[in-house]
Amino acid sequence: MRSSVTRTGGPSRGRSRLQARTWAAASAAVLLLGLATQEAAAQALPRLGVLPFNDVSRQAPREAGERAARVLHGLLLDVGKHDLAPLEALWADARAQGLAPPFGVGDLQLLAHRQQLDLVAQGAILSYDYNARKPRLAVEVVVEMADGVSGDLVVNDQASATAEPGKQEELTPDELLVRALESALATIVKRHIGEVRPTSQRPPPPAAGGGGTEGSPPDEAPPPPESGQSSPQPPKNDENPPPPSGSGGQQPPGDTPPSGGGDQPQPGSGAGDSTPPPPGGESQPPQDEQPENPPPPPTSPLEPEVEDQRVPVVEAKVLVRIGKDKVLITLGRDQNVAKGMELEVWRLRWSRGQEAMTRLRIGRVVVTKVSRTDAEARVLEGGDLITTNDLCLLFAE
Repeated sequence: MRSSVTRTGGPSRGRSRLQARTWAAASAAVLLLGLATQEAAAQALPRLGVLPFNDVSRQAPREAGERAARVLHGLLLDVGKHDLAPLEALWADARAQGLAPPFGVGDLQLLAHRQQLDLVAQGAILSYDYNARKPRLAVEVVVEMADGVSGDLVVNDQASATAEPGKQEELTPDELLVRALESALATIVKRHIGEVRPTSQRPPPPAAGGGGTEGSPPDEAPPPPESGQSSPQPPKNDENPPPPSGSGGQQPPGDTPPSGGGDQPQPGSGAGDSTPPPPGGESQPPQDEQPENPPPPPTSPLEPEVEDQRVPVVEAKVLVRIGKDKVLITLGRDQNVAKGMELEVWRLRWSRGQEAMTRLRIGRVVVTKVSRTDAEARVLEGGDLITTNDLCLLFAE
């Protein structure tokens, strides 16, 4: 009897164990697949860093710039469409490089290069108004987000918000500030979160033991040819060299040079040349060395000859953009800035290939309104390219 129970119960227990093992294996596979999917999704997200804001209003508390950056970082983290870089590590690196708000495009590119970021965000507090009697706090902020490789602006928008305590609430000015910042920055995030993508591909980090970064970014163009020189052309006459002298006009087969060694004599150059010179007694230059008109320089390249020869008499910086076609610059009436003054806009950019800053001309602005310490200018050239910390220069004629 005992043996029959053993025979009938044994297979049942075996099947239970097999099913348990099967479920365990399936659960482990699902878990591993989920973890792999999450890891792949995290790797596909663009990596974004948020830098402290600049207080343009000069009325906000000293910590308001960092507070605004933390609020923006939290909002982007909640959305979940970016791989957010740790704030403290990024800010510590910026301080180590001697960088502080407002950050120029070159500064953003440098930090993106060092921290392997696809996008870098910064901002400014345009206005800060706290009424202690009501109480009530109003702020206006602007957010700029740039591609880490090219420096192109992906987002440039501003918003305002007002915060008031509820009927049963007692909020400090700092708490009201955070609430107002959350409302204003949430408006900007909701407008642009679908388009916050890098415009260029970040190059991979160098391999261990390698010699620096790999090449130049795709937007780095070679410098234009110097004045009076033609652009380099690929050799064309090597396939059909001119007939050598003394051969009766017969061209040797293939690409075999004429006998006698040495360089091939030029027409009209002297001994051994039976080809008569062209009319006028001047020799004709070879076809691949004929002078050409140099191409006109592009509108926004690095122009060292202009930069070296001209000395700026006014050197301001873009403090912040105001709307789509206006900027606020850092100099005003006290620095002899006047209405109607036209300034060239230049940018310092980080070149990954050269591992150095380069200067590019990107546009032009005209001053429309002047105060004692700053001025407002309208964008004439450059459009959306002009951004925070670009240089506004007036050169002596």
